[in-house]
Amino acid sequence: MLALFCWGTLGGVLIELVHWYNLRTNQNFPAYAKSPLYWLTGAAMALAGGLVAVLFLGSTGDPKDAVGLGLAAPAVLQKLIAGGLTLADRTGAQGDAKGTELKRGSASADIKDFLIG
Repeated sequence: MLALFCWGTLGGVLIELVHWYNLRTNQNFPAYAKSPLYWLTGAAMALAGGLVAVLFLGSTGDPKDAVGLGLAAPAVLQKLIAGGLTLADRTGAQGDAKGTELKRGSASADIKDFLIG
């Protein structure tokens, strides 16, 4: 389980490295890069990738799956925090199986349902 947590965390770190790689040609160094809060948040998001990997894979998952979940976790969490991810986004439908309409930003969205597919 610890190994999967580490693999998931690696996925979270890799997505942050991609962010910084894309900034390499930017003439304006981001002001937020000097903020300790930014780095703490980035570390927390990477650790969230490890946590998501463990929650969904348990102790029997594949390291590649754990890295993939770690890569995806920060983006999914950011959309949830912004209120822009719902069950309707995942299914392409405008409602759930019971016919209940789900709107963008709805509290009815379930992250576990989204990640399971």
